[in-house]
This record gives sequence, structure tokens and C-alpha cells, in this order.
Amino acid sequence: MFARIAIALAKARKIDRALDIAQTLENSGNQDRAWRAIAVAFAEAGEIDRALEIAQTLEGEWSKTLVLQNIAIPLAEAGEIERGVQLAQTFTDEESKIGSLEFIAIDLAKIGEFNRAVRVAQMIPDDWYKGRALVSIAVYLAEAGKIDRALEIARTPAAEWYVNRALGAIAVILVRTGERDRALQIAHTITDREQKAWAFAQIASALAEKGERERATEMVERAIELVGL
Repeated sequence: MFARIAIALAKARKIDRALDIAQTLENSGNQDRAWRAIAVAFAEAGEIDRALEIAQTLEGEWSKTLVLQNIAIPLAEAGEIERGVQLAQTFTDEESKIGSLEFIAIDLAKIGEFNRAVRVAQMIPDDWYKGRALVSIAVYLAEAGKIDRALEIARTPAAEWYVNRALGAIAVILVRTGERDRALQIAHTITDREQKAWAFAQIASALAEKGERERATEMVERAIELVGL
């Protein structure tokens, strides 16, 4: 009961009161849960050093990593990118490390920090998730009008599926900005038939929205032909 009260107080940012209760808990499991909630509350309130101090006292590696993950992301969002990345790289749990680095990379791309976003994405120790982050970065680059850089990043993932998906997304953005010919040129470079069909279908939708119904119909027919319907 007291552990739940401490957790509720921490979530409500009544951190000092939560600390008082957590210190009285005798059951190690309850105390661990309460300290986790308090550390996260500190992190969300911007008191990173206090959050880290509590995290380091947690006994279980899983509990410690869970809290540190909740600290790394607020750090990055607060502008302390390098510190957030360094913290994420200390995680012994691979899934937590991947998730935090991917989140930070995409967050950087959202605010236009593309070079740093790519650098963080390249740190992700799993090709599939690294590819997913790079696709997101490529799309944000394309939306910012940096098409050549977007294409360069789009072709870096090890997984061909992600390369094709990124090229398709860039092609659709180009159609919507009036660069139809270049969009079609890029779409034709997609190597997977289903992915190419997806790109043609998305391009058709964008063309229809712009009132180019005849051209849109042509693209739909190409998509249908590719998937054998």
C-alpha cells in the first residue's frame, strides 16, 4: 500500500513526500518500484543528476536500465544530446539501448539536426532498427527539401526492404511538391515488386489529390500489374 502511495506521489511530482515514504519501505521489491518511479519523476522534472544518483543505487540490472532509459531520452530532449547518447550506450540490455538510440536519432531529425541524427542512428547495434531510423531521417530530410542528402541516407541501410521503403516515401514527397518526373525516376529504381507497387499506389493517390486523374489511373494500373492482380 505504501509503495503505491509513494509511486502515485512521484508521478504527481510530489517527490519529497514520495522520498519520505520510500525510505520507510522494508520490502525490497516495493522499495525498488518506488525508487524507480521517483528517479523517473526527477528525470522528467529536469533534475537529471538526482535521477542518476537514485538509479545507481538500484540493485537489479533490469530496474537500473529501465530508469536509465527514462533518463536518456529526457536528457536528449532537453538539448543534452551527447550526454543522453553516452548514457544510452552504457545500457547492458540491448533492447533498451536500441530503443533509446533510435528515439534520440529520430528526435534529432525532427528538429533538423540531420548530421547528428545520422551519427546516432549509426550507433544502433542492430541493422534492422538502424535501417528503420535511417528511413525516418531520410523522410525528414526529403520533407525539408534536402532530396540529394535524403537519397544518400535512404540507400545506406543494410536491409534492402528499408532502402526500397525510403525511396518510395521520397518519391511520394516529390510528387506532392510538384516534381513528378523525378519522383517517377526514383520509384523505378525500387527493386522489390511489392514495394514498387506500394510506391506507385502512393504516387497515384498524390496525383489524384492534385487533380491529375488520368496520370493517377495510369500509376494504379502499373501497381496492379506489379502485384499480379
